[in-house]
Amino acid sequence: MRYQQLFQEFPEMRVHARPTLKEYIASMGEDYGKRLGMKIMPHMTDQNEISTTIANMHWEVRQLDDPHRLLTSDRPVRRDYPFKSRNAVLTVPIGPQAIFMAAHSSGVIARLFRDGVGGFMRNNNRQVVRQARQFAIAYDDRDRQWVPKALAKEPQPGFFDFIRDREPEHRKLVGRSTRKPTILKSLNEIRRADFSDLGVLGGFFEQPVVSPVKAVTPL
Repeated sequence: MRYQQLFQEFPEMRVHARPTLKEYIASMGEDYGKRLGMKIMPHMTDQNEISTTIANMHWEVRQLDDPHRLLTSDRPVRRDYPFKSRNAVLTVPIGPQAIFMAAHSSGVIARLFRDGVGGFMRNNNRQVVRQARQFAIAYDDRDRQWVPKALAKEPQPGFFDFIRDREPEHRKLVGRSTRKPTILKSLNEIRRADFSDLGVLGGFFEQPVVSPVKAVTPL
């Protein structure tokens, strides 16, 4: 293990360092993963193959004329199929009736609307709510009946979940978040919320919503 090899290469570390990596991580506090993630996320996301693939996709921003409203969440990026697939597509809601889409061809995007604009909005809403970790955010109350039942049913993994999954002892020491899934609507509710896992939201409200933590620059 590399951590133990460091002790062999630098014996003086034993005076101050924790004996195991698990104990070191646990000693750094419950939010260590988040703090470390903020430092290394820009480097991890700056993958040339992925960024080049996205840059070469067909991009669209559509205004959707429909009585439905788009929802967003703390995991708003919908990705269908692997990036290398010819059917790969990304969608990100940027407003109640506006969405950013990227795909390898305009035909792939057109297929998303085979059930009409309303069908697309329902499907996209269902996906971003199910993959949320804790927060679902809506323009109004029209979806409040079904959202609590679907919220976080298939949550996307967090950046440092692999540490908890591979280190049972660390999970016992640090623990997962005990916060319950939350549905937020009003601007005041959002300002009072704990957005420690969230970036910056914009477009869903008249005033910008600013997270109390630094935002990770999107790809």
